[in-house]
Amino acid sequence: MPTTVEHRPPRWERRKESRPAELIAAALDLFVERGYASTRLDEVAGRAGVSKGTLYLYFESKEDLFKAVVRETIVPLIREHQRGIEQSELDSARLLERFFVQWWEHFGSTRLAGIAKLIMAEAGNFPEVARFFHDEVIAPNGAVLAAIVQRGVERGEFAAVDIEAATHLWMAPLVLKALWAHSFDAICPAGTMKRRTLAGVALVAIALLAGTAWIVRQRASAPRSAPSAGAPGADAAGSPTLEFAAADLMSLAPASIARTIPLTGSLRATNQTLVRAKVAGEIMELAVREGMEVKAGQLLARIDPIDFESRVREREAQARSAQAQVEQARRTLENNRQLLAKNFISQNAFDNAQSGYDVALANRDAALAQLTQARKALADTAVTAPMAGIVAERFAQVGEKVSPDNRIVSIVDLSRMEIEAPVPSSEIGSVRIGQEVVLRIEGIDLEQKGQIVRINPATSAGTRSVPVYIGLDNRDPRIRAGLFAQGTLEVGTHQNVLVIPTAALRESGGRSFVYVIDGDRLAERDVQTGMSDASGRAPNGSIGVVEITGGLKAGERIVAANLGALRPGSRVSVAMIRSGNEYVGLDVATRVEPAAETWISSIDTVSNSEAGFERVYQGSALVFSWPLVLAPGAATTVRVEHTVTTSRDRAAEEGL
Repeated sequence: MPTTVEHRPPRWERRKESRPAELIAAALDLFVERGYASTRLDEVAGRAGVSKGTLYLYFESKEDLFKAVVRETIVPLIREHQRGIEQSELDSARLLERFFVQWWEHFGSTRLAGIAKLIMAEAGNFPEVARFFHDEVIAPNGAVLAAIVQRGVERGEFAAVDIEAATHLWMAPLVLKALWAHSFDAICPAGTMKRRTLAGVALVAIALLAGTAWIVRQRASAPRSAPSAGAPGADAAGSPTLEFAAADLMSLAPASIARTIPLTGSLRATNQTLVRAKVAGEIMELAVREGMEVKAGQLLARIDPIDFESRVREREAQARSAQAQVEQARRTLENNRQLLAKNFISQNAFDNAQSGYDVALANRDAALAQLTQARKALADTAVTAPMAGIVAERFAQVGEKVSPDNRIVSIVDLSRMEIEAPVPSSEIGSVRIGQEVVLRIEGIDLEQKGQIVRINPATSAGTRSVPVYIGLDNRDPRIRAGLFAQGTLEVGTHQNVLVIPTAALRESGGRSFVYVIDGDRLAERDVQTGMSDASGRAPNGSIGVVEITGGLKAGERIVAANLGALRPGSRVSVAMIRSGNEYVGLDVATRVEPAAETWISSIDTVSNSEAGFERVYQGSALVFSWPLVLAPGAATTVRVEHTVTTSRDRAAEEGL
């Protein structure tokens, strides 16, 4: 049977564009095998089949190479998961299960888990590397998980929990399992976690939330009292009464909704520079430290100038000597010119004198050029800031000898920041330069405004997303390079339309519906939807809105929260709070009509013939209820109840 031999082109035949990817793949293998400290760049270059010098063409240091490994292998996975979650129509429990399974399949069970092991083992020795991994991987990954939990809580699918604590509680055993698998699965293969096992773990975690949420929903939807004829919690047909809090309901009114694209990325300074030594020598003075502000032209460091001062004096002497030779050659030339005119010397002798003068001039010019070069080298011993900004890092110390092109300090200008964010290729057609982006930055409470300043002409390999660049004029001193930012880009707006919270929209059997308050009854209403905005704020304050294009009209009241399955046709009441003669409930403060106020203050004057008036005993309490018209302009009538504790016998005697 013939054997197929894979042909791999010699390294000198490979395209230059493939070298960074080959170096990153080789670096990933070595980082996982040996750790960060033990990985050598010459070994990375050797495994990639290139020279060490070629590696330095793409990566300045081992730290830069490690960051490239993380950004090219792990960060795209997190962004892909985030986009999938934002676009998913699954319920939150299934979404959480999918997150756990995908995390394990794409990270926990792969060699990428070795990077997490490396960070945990060597964070103390390389804090900058650990900080980078936290900002680029841990924080965004935790944000994705937290967003799922927040979504479930807002929709009523999960119980209200401490989201940060829950995120840490769930991720900790998964990370531990990943470290265990990476360390021991090669020795004990039976320990490998199967997808089915992981799904079971995920379902247990979901059950902890969903189970509590079910109890909350049942309490919210249960009738206040057992449905029985004549009881205040049931009507004549025995249908239960559902009591809602005011926050559970919402009256519809025209509003606006925007279609947005979520964007995420880390802040970086638009203008930043590495200040390098231009001459060799010992650093005598280093005037700045990390965090200090500097101005353009400010002295940063001084290199020992003694050798350069001596060289300048030497060049000055050589220039004076060359100038003296020029003067001597000029006088000789003039004398020979007069002798030639009197035919005392030959033309050849005169030409020699002319040539000597020209040589003297050239020697003088060369000496002057060398003098200029020596003075420039002397000036370069004073290292100055090429721009204004803040010192981010020092790479040298006083007394250290540096060579030309050695790094001394880095400077960043935080007045203008930039974010590189991926946009799905399906959405890139809606993105334009100059569009405004609303940003929420990690650790900053106020929203920031940025603009799209550039759009990459090509998609990123592997993710098929297009990088866009968001510019931000930074006037907040708390904003620093490296902070994680989440933003929304508005690409379309509908004005004067009906919008409802996403939690109010229910899906069942391929139909979309909401619960509507129809008079004093609960009804299901089929609706047609339009644009949705997962980050928009609904009129009741919840996050996530959807446009209603049919089935509802302005002024109608709906159940705005997800309280689970409710029974259409049930009688509805609203919990109201009395303050003086103001009743707070529904969407407005309700003022009691004068007649109703009279009923409350003097129950003995109540007439049994009053339209809509009802009274019923609950134990020894006598409950009065009557119809109440809301404030002027409101078309809805509610019922107000007033309870009086009294003797049942006395009430019977009074004919009540």
